[in-house]
Amino acid sequence: MLKQVFVAKHPTGIYAFSEDGTVIYHELIDERNLADSLSNRDIPESFFKGLESVYNGKIVKGEDAEKLLRSKIRNMAFLKGREFNEFLSKAGILITKKNMKGSIGKDKLIIQAANALDDMNKVTNQLIERLREWYGLHYPELNTTSPSFIAKVAELGSRENFPEFKNSTGIDISEDDEKILKKYANALKELNDSKKEIEKYISQSMDEIAPNFSSLIDKILAARLLALAGSLEKLAKMPASTIQLLGAEKALFRHLKNQGKSPKYGILFNASQIQNAPTEKQGKVARILAAKLMLAARIDFYSKRFDPTLKKQLDEELKKI
Repeated sequence: MLKQVFVAKHPTGIYAFSEDGTVIYHELIDERNLADSLSNRDIPESFFKGLESVYNGKIVKGEDAEKLLRSKIRNMAFLKGREFNEFLSKAGILITKKNMKGSIGKDKLIIQAANALDDMNKVTNQLIERLREWYGLHYPELNTTSPSFIAKVAELGSRENFPEFKNSTGIDISEDDEKILKKYANALKELNDSKKEIEKYISQSMDEIAPNFSSLIDKILAARLLALAGSLEKLAKMPASTIQLLGAEKALFRHLKNQGKSPKYGILFNASQIQNAPTEKQGKVARILAAKLMLAARIDFYSKRFDPTLKKQLDEELKKI
């Protein structure tokens, strides 16, 4: 009479076995249900009811049973040799896919959005400059630095359609010229609208995954720091000095080669707290801000709770200097 029976689950099936590896009762896993079986480690009650028909004593479950099963599985498996190895290979591939899927979080999506926004800013600036030069040939007197410049060209086209137009030293344009200019300006306008939508998405997403971090600085800047770090986990593990210098890697390497001064900050320089500080105080403000951002990132990643006191503490520390 057996004193106890071990029960554990394996990709090939569920086994009830003695300490020497003798199988008392088993249920093999259908390969078609392998993915569902791997995602659920629980042993169904139906297995224990089936086990009662051949054994009704002490049952050992948990880590001890799983460890023993791993050491005995090749001797007790009902799939032998090559078939068993192929089955385990399939299980390994499914487990890897599941782990890869679980490792990709919302922070990765935000990083891609932040990088896309940076790309759009670069491209948009170049396209706007092209429109200024292009339309300036027709209407050089127009204020092309106005925020409404693109919308006006897209809507009105020719300079004669502008309410403020009187005369110009620019060249005349044909209907075809006007048509292509308006189409180009409309494309730019749509690109700017897309940028605003992406900015809104980034702000909302940063509030979702990193509410503390994004409460201390501009949310778009917070997303750019996240993108430079690579992930929220990596950001949470960074010391304050590394966060302070994110984006200044080239300057730092030049300094390490004795080819330049040590940088005080990277893109963190764009934070309003640093911009509004006196020049001689900016380095100290950057250190305080980076230290608080480090704490905020760790709270966001490890505890996932919002701490409204962080912003108040930061403001008080900055007031002292």
